[in-house]
Amino acid sequence: MKASNTYAVVDLETTGTNLDGSQRIIQFACVLVEDGQIVNQFSTLINPLRPLSPEVEKLTGLKQKDLKKAPSFDEVAASIYALLQGTIFVAHNIQFDYRFLNLELERVGYPALELKGIDTVQLAQILLPTQLSYRLGDLGKALKIEHDHPHHADSDAYVTAKLLLLLLAKLRELPRDLLVTLNKLAGELVYDTGACFKEALAQKDETEILDADLLQVAGIILKRPHFESGAKLTMTYPLTEQEKRQQFTEIIDYRSEQVRLMDDIEEFSHSKARYFLAQAPTGLGKTLAYLYPAAYLALGGQKVVLAVPTNTLQEQVLTTSIPIIEQLVGKLRVVTLKGSQNYLNLEKFWQSLRQAQGKYTRIVQMKILVWLSQTETGDLTELHLLKTKDSFFEQISHQGIEGLDKTSPFYQVDFVRRQEVATKNADIVITNQSYLLNHASDFASLGALLILDEAQHLIDLAASYNRQVLDLDAIKILADSLLVKMESQVSLSFEQLVATGFMTRYSYQQIKHYTQVIDHSVMDVRSRLIQYFYRKEAGNEIYLSNNKLRGFVKAHLGEIKQIGFAFEKLLNLNSKLEGKFIQASRKQALTQEEEGLLLDYFTLVTSFNKELSQWSQLDLELIETKQNKGITWLSLNRSQANAHLRLNFGLLEGKDYLATNIYQKFAKVILLGASVLTPKTKSYVLNQLDLPADLKIHTYKSQFNYRKQAQVLVARDAPTVDQLEYSQYLVQTINQIVTESPRQTMVLFNSLEMVAKIYQGLVELGLTAKRDVLAQGINGGVNKLKKRFALSQTKDSILLATGSFFEGIDLPEDKLELVIVTRLPFTPPDSLYNQVRYQRLKAAGKNPFSVLALPEAIIKLKQAFGRLIRTKNDRGVFVLLDSRFVTKRYGSEFNQVFPKECSLQAVLTKQVVKEVKDFFES
Repeated sequence: MKASNTYAVVDLETTGTNLDGSQRIIQFACVLVEDGQIVNQFSTLINPLRPLSPEVEKLTGLKQKDLKKAPSFDEVAASIYALLQGTIFVAHNIQFDYRFLNLELERVGYPALELKGIDTVQLAQILLPTQLSYRLGDLGKALKIEHDHPHHADSDAYVTAKLLLLLLAKLRELPRDLLVTLNKLAGELVYDTGACFKEALAQKDETEILDADLLQVAGIILKRPHFESGAKLTMTYPLTEQEKRQQFTEIIDYRSEQVRLMDDIEEFSHSKARYFLAQAPTGLGKTLAYLYPAAYLALGGQKVVLAVPTNTLQEQVLTTSIPIIEQLVGKLRVVTLKGSQNYLNLEKFWQSLRQAQGKYTRIVQMKILVWLSQTETGDLTELHLLKTKDSFFEQISHQGIEGLDKTSPFYQVDFVRRQEVATKNADIVITNQSYLLNHASDFASLGALLILDEAQHLIDLAASYNRQVLDLDAIKILADSLLVKMESQVSLSFEQLVATGFMTRYSYQQIKHYTQVIDHSVMDVRSRLIQYFYRKEAGNEIYLSNNKLRGFVKAHLGEIKQIGFAFEKLLNLNSKLEGKFIQASRKQALTQEEEGLLLDYFTLVTSFNKELSQWSQLDLELIETKQNKGITWLSLNRSQANAHLRLNFGLLEGKDYLATNIYQKFAKVILLGASVLTPKTKSYVLNQLDLPADLKIHTYKSQFNYRKQAQVLVARDAPTVDQLEYSQYLVQTINQIVTESPRQTMVLFNSLEMVAKIYQGLVELGLTAKRDVLAQGINGGVNKLKKRFALSQTKDSILLATGSFFEGIDLPEDKLELVIVTRLPFTPPDSLYNQVRYQRLKAAGKNPFSVLALPEAIIKLKQAFGRLIRTKNDRGVFVLLDSRFVTKRYGSEFNQVFPKECSLQAVLTKQVVKEVKDFFES
């Protein structure tokens, strides 16, 4: 928009969000912006002539008494109407504020406003593509815009005005060629938001030269690739305390236990030992402790590969820890590696721009276009998008280098190829453990040192990595969909593609034939599986021993091989067809309808190939080599109509897998983790991590004062789960604790079913009307809830969650002060997976409860306790609502979970409520 425009930046506080005329405005604020400056501000409280709900009072901080003497809306409507005339209406979520204000104006007799409008939410989503959140408060905090009173209209309008000025400035800074592309897509934005891009383009000089750090490929602006090179600076590891203290000055504190870990790793790196295992308690500074000696090794020519549990931790190490290490030792060549699906496929994205898309997808495309001028990695996780599972992201995400077209203009700048080049030049490679499991062989020739941070995650990860699913119904559905797409009589079909000469009739007939073979044969195999196994056994899940699976495959070898052969043929045929499609699309030799048909077809092909990729699990030679290491089972929900039949393949444990497939690819292996090892879990952990039973475990003292920082309370009178009053007990107790002690609280359960039941109970008690209560499976998935809980501004939110929240979430200080565990976290013994594990242990003469169930529960409870105290400034209470801690013989084993100096009391439930309150008030 032009600098001479007058922007009216408006924010409303209301009695509710319904746009049906039933709600009222309680505060109106407007900030006027002209010539890039705030020139005036207006704000007024408004009496809604009705009571405020507790939720609104809590959100806005406004009380009924504050509004009692305020004017009603009809008394201020004239002033508001006059104020806005001749302006451009701006709001953070204009769809709400503009429409709500017009409803109110019409209610008191004024005509609806007919102003141009700009939405700062959409502008921010596009121009600030890597922001974690686009809520006004979060943007203000991230951009350092002072926000005195969130959810007060005057403060919100001021922040929105500042945000608008910042966004318009960023818009003007974009390269002209990028603005040309954005302008073509901007028509999908709400109201007149798209006009901002048109105005910015109009102000650009047509002769503008692209900055040296940018390049243009097929109309897309990219940040120019940059690969670090040059001679390495060899440095000697400082061995004495005096040397380290001098080096650490004004960078990091000298902490004796952290330094001891540094020195132990340095000593190990020069020893003949192959494995180093360390327990590093929270707060030790573990990441810096292993990166410090690793940096010296890397500068001396030793390639270092660091594998952390998650993508998030990868980013944390890269952006937080590596810069500190570089202050200590100098510049390092560091690269992060993830699975190819995390990266953008530039060719596929370019194709998507030329296809018809919905409004949401157009906004995402604009966001990506701006991001491409900034990113050096092409890692889609930088965009922090929650909706990454739909067909658009399947279309544009990378599928690996082997699928790239070497004639594409994007081949030379492909992001995954860039990462491969960077990896060869890197001193330190940071990856995640999933990537390591998939690509360990890629590192075999490097002679690298492997550092496994939070190594205990490999136990579950190795099993889940080796767990594949062959969904026979999904294959059938996708085959049907492909045939319908080819033969459509309603719209364009492959017959028309043959007629135009795009493909030969023979090619079409081959693709159709082999798809039909799979379509028909897979249902025959499905019927035989049901007949073979489900007629004889009850239940939804049926365990298949190696002998049973081998017997079935031998009996139906012809059909199984026929499907495998047809799949191989289709892979080749569809690959050639896709190559022709890419070439024709690039030359603009296809109509929009033809491109749309082929794009839809190849989206289906991608899903089809993914499902059929597991067909090799039915290879007879593979089955005969598996012996007794894995587990195979059938699953079918018999009570559900049209239920899918699935063949599941998994690994029972990491033993005999990790050493051969991971550790042997590296010169040495360092494994570090939080304090999950106890006398009861040591044997279990070493066995599951496939490490020698006599391996020395290096331990280090905690830096926390648990006597002052934490309290553990166990409800010794809590009912057992089989008692009728159990659910009601949890509802009442959780409500009492969080009401008496309104702190940021995490409540952990063993099942989503119980989360839902307790959430409903808390709703009925009215807790959700007073507090922000988030429930997994109800208010969103894991990532969304973690984000919402971590960004809570009230600091008294309550999160009800299960398994994945027992670990991997870092919430220091007042972001988490109260953890309630409802039951000891034993895994369900009746799951088929556990039944097989237990049977095999019994057959070996071992006690499954003592060897598996108890150690796993102890580790999980220890991880839950680890959520509570994250820094020296933390204080918090850990509550366990399970009397088995006291009443069962094995209960005493769980004492190992808590630090010895930590106060632990087993008391009556009513005393738990009081003790929690007393702790926070002391």
